[in-house]
Amino acid sequence: MVTRVLGEGFAGDGRLAAGHGTRMVAGRFAVPAGQGLCVCDVLADVHAPEVEADLAAGDYVVHVVGGSVPAVAVAVHENATIDELVWEDALTSEKVPVGVSVDAGVIGFGTVAAVRALQADTDLVEAVIDSSTTDDFGTLVTTTPHGHVVSLTAGYGDGVYPLFVGRDSTGTATAVAVDFGTARTIGNILYR
Repeated sequence: MVTRVLGEGFAGDGRLAAGHGTRMVAGRFAVPAGQGLCVCDVLADVHAPEVEADLAAGDYVVHVVGGSVPAVAVAVHENATIDELVWEDALTSEKVPVGVSVDAGVIGFGTVAAVRALQADTDLVEAVIDSSTTDDFGTLVTTTPHGHVVSLTAGYGDGVYPLFVGRDSTGTATAVAVDFGTARTIGNILYR
């Protein structure tokens, strides 16, 4: 496990600071108690692993920061203070670090049930495709029978991007982040 304190590593380089590129709220989604989180390419990755983070139940706000492409996307619990979080690699239920695999160029944040419902609905998929070419990082909040999915364009496109979990001082997971701007390896997989 790689542990980072805000101020070191991906979040400490100022990309979450106001005034560094564009910072915007992409949307909100809820994580009910006992629901799993999925962060994946909503147009291509129908079997994305669930993030094993024991996320606190509640509403999450997705922030996107970047210039012409996103640099980082963070979903943070509405009651969390991002400056106080400790970041670590996101893990699958098998305790293997997991990244966000991107093939169609659009990632989404939501519960597993909400993401699967979006992927099964042709009209919702078309709406995500249409929004991916807009100037606001292609952001879209899609409503499914199982909750909202917040989607956005995926930085420089295809690849696997590192995924991190932010924990508060009690160890509770209250945020997840996708970093579109680093290069590192986990095992033999290059994460860019």
